[in-house]
Amino acid sequence: MILLLISTRKNNKRQRGFFMPIWRKLFFFVFLVPVFSNVAFPQQPTPKQSERIKKLENSLLAPCCYGEPVSRHMSEISFQMRHEIEDKVMAGESDRDILDYYKRLYGEQVLMEPEGTKRIVLYSMPIMISLLGLAIVFLFLRHALRHPLSRQETTTRIKVDARFTEAIRNATDES
Repeated sequence: MILLLISTRKNNKRQRGFFMPIWRKLFFFVFLVPVFSNVAFPQQPTPKQSERIKKLENSLLAPCCYGEPVSRHMSEISFQMRHEIEDKVMAGESDRDILDYYKRLYGEQVLMEPEGTKRIVLYSMPIMISLLGLAIVFLFLRHALRHPLSRQETTTRIKVDARFTEAIRNATDES
């Protein structure tokens, strides 16, 4: 204890640490702590930003295989894209800007859903195929009801069908 008192008296300098002047403490807490706390503890996204991030991650395919969305894929590029998407959303970029950035970088195949006329064709094709199938069934039933088979045509068809089934049985028995 005596050596500590002697050494401070020899240097004749103010002690640092707990005994620093109040204005230095204020400067430290007002200016330096907020600056370094953002580096050490990055800002977390708000719930609305989190929803946007998830939506964007689900609307982009992983560019390594184009098989899964970025949100579920476990490749290095997917991890990088997730971090970039979060950074861009936190920076305030719009969803359109982010999607356009990745579309320029990897091409249109990176989008989960195509844009423009390709999207219209994609969503209209199942409806068109269903309508075509219904039209074919309708025309077949209409023709069948207007022109029923005569008794002779029916027995002829049965004989022909019996011959074909017998020929098929013979072929399978031989092999």
